Amino acid sequence: MSTRIEDIFKCLKENNIEVYFPEQHFGEVKTKYVVVRQQGEDQFGDYSSIVASVDLYLYVPRNDYSQLQPFIDEVKRVMKLLWPMIKFTDYVSPSYYDDQIKGHTVTMTYEYYRKK
Repeated sequence: MSTRIEDIFKCLKENNIEVYFPEQHFGEVKTKYVVVRQQGEDQFGDYSSIVASVDLYLYVPRNDYSQLQPFIDEVKRVMKLLWPMIKFTDYVSPSYYDDQIKGHTVTMTYEYYRKK
């Protein structure tokens, strides 16, 4: 049985998006890619369910800033394949440039429910 972050990873990979888990990619951003990271969990009301958050970190090389929005749109389109199991929270962080890795990044947050 796979976990939800494994489902996300597999879906992105099967749709030709370069994808990693944390600490799998090092160095400068040479191509666009996504890092999938489990964020945390909260009790869902008084129910026996937990709502879990997953952040997708999208990276593009420093000279490809204009490709950031199309990449966001592409990832959203692919992630819709996992709906209703995994839902977009409508949160996309402001972009920022990291000089150490020579890349621009944004974070997109998704969530899913599971039994306690």
